[in-house]
Amino acid sequence: MIVSSHPFPLSNPLDVQPPGIRWAELRQDVLNTLVRNAPGEEPRMLDLSAMLTRPAILRRLAATLAERLPPATERLVAPSAAGVTLVAAVALESGLPFCLLTPADGVFGDLFPGEPVVLVTAVTATGSAVSATASALISRGARVLTVLTALDTNLGAAERLGAQGLDYIACIRTEEV
Repeated sequence: MIVSSHPFPLSNPLDVQPPGIRWAELRQDVLNTLVRNAPGEEPRMLDLSAMLTRPAILRRLAATLAERLPPATERLVAPSAAGVTLVAAVALESGLPFCLLTPADGVFGDLFPGEPVVLVTAVTATGSAVSATASALISRGARVLTVLTALDTNLGAAERLGAQGLDYIACIRTEEV
């Protein structure tokens, strides 16, 4: 069993697989979501809905992201309603609570001043939306430990978030697929 520093130990069948095998299977799952226009044609884009609606992919993705959570994490945050599927899966995997940041209503769920949180997102590109969400969390008193993304499209998010002083962890980068 993988030893977790979180209060809720991981305990699912994926735990018995070595991390290298889990990573290889996740990478292959992501490769299988590449959209092609014709047989033999170069892939054009990832099918995000396939990554977030297929249980086998979502489960591997959640397990991989949960392994990368900083030990001090007390809450996960979804930056929008579109991110609820992924953050809920990571919450179930890690045993951590989560909340949703909404543009209209603010916070759906609990968020306490000084609470160490991790912002979980499916895909980052330039990082502008994630950066704005992190700023909103900080203005609400949260302590953003890191931004954790499933897929970095390599369009500047790491640089933007780094300039903001935020730790940034990408599970998969487009150059890896």
